[in-house]
Amino acid sequence: MKDTKERIVNAFNTLAVKMPFHMITTDRICDQAGICRATFYRHFPDKYAVMNYNFNLLLTQAEQTGTIRDLRDLFEILLIDGSARLSPISGLFNNKGMNSLHEYIYEYSYECAKNLYETGSLQGKERPFRFLTEKEQLQLRLFCHGVSQFYEDWIRGYYSLSAHEAAEAMYELLPEAIKGDLFPAA
Repeated sequence: MKDTKERIVNAFNTLAVKMPFHMITTDRICDQAGICRATFYRHFPDKYAVMNYNFNLLLTQAEQTGTIRDLRDLFEILLIDGSARLSPISGLFNNKGMNSLHEYIYEYSYECAKNLYETGSLQGKERPFRFLTEKEQLQLRLFCHGVSQFYEDWIRGYYSLSAHEAAEAMYELLPEAIKGDLFPAA
């Protein structure tokens, strides 16, 4: 099952290198992956879900490193891994508006950052230990909008900063109330 999902994602990514997003169809993904449409739909509802899964994988892998102390660490991991994984398919950022990769990164980043601070998990599966105030949520939303645009620009190679320098610059922009260790000592 996992191999099939990987084949679908790899097929999608291969097509994304060759053509604009609007030309990628479920049929083309299936042909590239060597599967039928029914198999595709067992794993993904549409091509947007496959596109978003790429970023989802980055966050899941980042969380599993066990080296995330604060959002600065998360930013650096996402910049390094994103450059390697998403640069070849940076054309996906050309799709704008609803269902775009840019919008997905914003929404997903916000939810993950909020979950990290409130539960200690990117997926929000742990028991809440701190709730962000309404003001902090607003600040985090504004920040995540900017991060989404910066991340897109980073993947496209518009900045010469190192991943560490860029992560530090992003971290400095965070609202003070949500800086610091994600997992304070008990």
